[in-house]
Amino acid sequence: MFSVEVTFKVDGRSLTMDGFVQALLGEMQRAARAGSHEALQLRKLPAPNPEVSRSPDLDPKQGTRPLAVGLREAANMIGVCKLTLEAYVGVGDIRAIRIGRRVLIPIKSLEKVMREGLK
Repeated sequence: MFSVEVTFKVDGRSLTMDGFVQALLGEMQRAARAGSHEALQLRKLPAPNPEVSRSPDLDPKQGTRPLAVGLREAANMIGVCKLTLEAYVGVGDIRAIRIGRRVLIPIKSLEKVMREGLK
């Protein structure tokens, strides 16, 4: 019979197997977020077309416009595909609100993006 002893060290600290896995996953998540954010930084949003109104239509029943819209409508409003918008939401560049299973983008967030762009 033989035995194997494995020691995990992170930043000079000895860790259990669970601790090592948690540290590894945390580092992978940080790297993935940083990589996604860098990729998004290289992409520029298209300039708004002044001839096309990108504001949501007024609700004829209430005479008001919605406070937030779904991902697909929000993407159409700012001229990007839904997946691009989801990526910006994922890294926190565009604010989103989850209500149940639905993800909504506040109109004010979209207006801010169109006015100031993404930083």
